[in-house]
Amino acid sequence: MRSLIFSGDYDTRDMKHPRFDVDLDIKELDIAKAYKEMKLVRELLPAAGDAEGMFSVAYKIKGELLPDFYPKTETLIALEK
Repeated sequence: MRSLIFSGDYDTRDMKHPRFDVDLDIKELDIAKAYKEMKLVRELLPAAGDAEGMFSVAYKIKGELLPDFYPKTETLIALEK
């Protein structure tokens, strides 16, 4: 069964450096489609552009957000659950 479960927190105590902490659970996501449609996948997984098939993963991800709520990639910390 395909699914994407995303839950977490957003911390605004320091508005110049807002932080997030989320749990991400992906089951059977099409890697080629994710690469095509998700900017973050293209930035963090450039090799996914040549990949085929489905993937599943569970991660805990935290870091800072930019003013447009896009993750500040140099601050990301991800741990496999």
